[in-house]
Amino acid sequence: MRDIILITGLICSGKSLVSKILRDHGQWVIDMDSMAKAAIQNEFRLRFLYHFDKDPTDPIQMAECRYFEECAEDERKDFEAELDDYLSERINYLTSDYYLSSCSQYNLGPVFIEVPALLPYRFKKFISKFNSNITEVILVKTTDELRNIRAKERNIKDWQLEERLQLQSEDIPVNKYIITTIENNGTFDELNEKVLKYCKM
Repeated sequence: MRDIILITGLICSGKSLVSKILRDHGQWVIDMDSMAKAAIQNEFRLRFLYHFDKDPTDPIQMAECRYFEECAEDERKDFEAELDDYLSERINYLTSDYYLSSCSQYNLGPVFIEVPALLPYRFKKFISKFNSNITEVILVKTTDELRNIRAKERNIKDWQLEERLQLQSEDIPVNKYIITTIENNGTFDELNEKVLKYCKM
């Protein structure tokens, strides 16, 4: 069974770029965020609408807005628990010896999992469902100024950025994992150099 290294960071910190660099150099990286979005659009669509919009004919974008409302906190936690159960099952399969033995294109190093910067209560519950051993967390950080610039480049409105940040946290149990911080405050080439140095490539 391979070790697991988590890649996390607040929205627009650059964790997807770190994942891309690792992937381009032959590392096995699982994108949990994309997996979750795909599930909400497909397998979990009706459950998402059930929790946040009782009318299935209403556009899913309306339900996504209600997801962030303070009054929806209980519904949000219930839905997140259901979604996290599904995601952890998928990740346990993708990190199993059975599956990895068929992935000859990847090296025998650890498996990287890109995850959003979950709030502490959700982070602890979620990773407790993993079968593999989490040995390290890569925390990708940036300045608020650069985060705002990148959000605008991705057409994320200020209120959308603020809503997502309210449901994210950089607090990680420091006594349980090795924490490696990668500052993403420069160019892509500078970030690439940091990631390759981390991997000793």
